[in-house]
Amino acid sequence: MDCPVPGSEAMMEHTFSVGKPFCGEAGDAMQQPEVYAKLTEIFHDVFDDPSIVLQPSTTAVDVPEWDSFNHINLIVSIEAEFRITFQTSELEAMHNVGALAEMIGRKLAAEGKS
Repeated sequence: MDCPVPGSEAMMEHTFSVGKPFCGEAGDAMQQPEVYAKLTEIFHDVFDDPSIVLQPSTTAVDVPEWDSFNHINLIVSIEAEFRITFQTSELEAMHNVGALAEMIGRKLAAEGKS
């Protein structure tokens, strides 16, 4: 199966489907619900808002406290929790939580951390 384009509608549907792995071998990829569960905990902590419900289409516009300072805190927290690092170009390419979750899944699979 070919991977949908990150950030596309097809990718959002693919990555938000419960139980579907990220692109790659099923045994090598962290499952989508696990990534969203961890991301949700991180968002709740960084933004001090337990009411945040993440969707693949969620962007900074949807989270009132998501300013440039909290964006840095968010990325640092994600990198620490998942034990990954992002390149600047990768961060610039992520326009919503769906693309972020997909990138996390790809990095975990590539690094064998899933």
